[in-house]
Amino acid sequence: MVVVDLKQAKRAKRASRDLVPIDKTSRAGRFFERLIREIENDLGGRRNLSRIESELIRAFAGAATTLQYLNCQVALGESSEIDLTGYNRRQHHVAHRLAAWVRAAAAGYHI
Repeated sequence: MVVVDLKQAKRAKRASRDLVPIDKTSRAGRFFERLIREIENDLGGRRNLSRIESELIRAFAGAATTLQYLNCQVALGESSEIDLTGYNRRQHHVAHRLAAWVRAAAAGYHI
């Protein structure tokens, strides 16, 4: 006679992937955690996500939290504290390389 255990096996709780603990008492911390939770729920729950999907969600939530902070700074008139000078140089540098690549591809060079 075979005995079958019908009890559900308990799944191990996933460890936090944060390199630094997030202060969940701050508005930014709550916004970040809520955004992650909402996206995970929209995609069918945390258990149904792969590692890369979870990391992409966390990366997006981090970028969205930062952008929300910057938007608030601009709305409060504190945009003088935001330094965007380095981004313009990088954008120009990438655009220059991209233009050179497009010209080379149009000329028939295999890159």
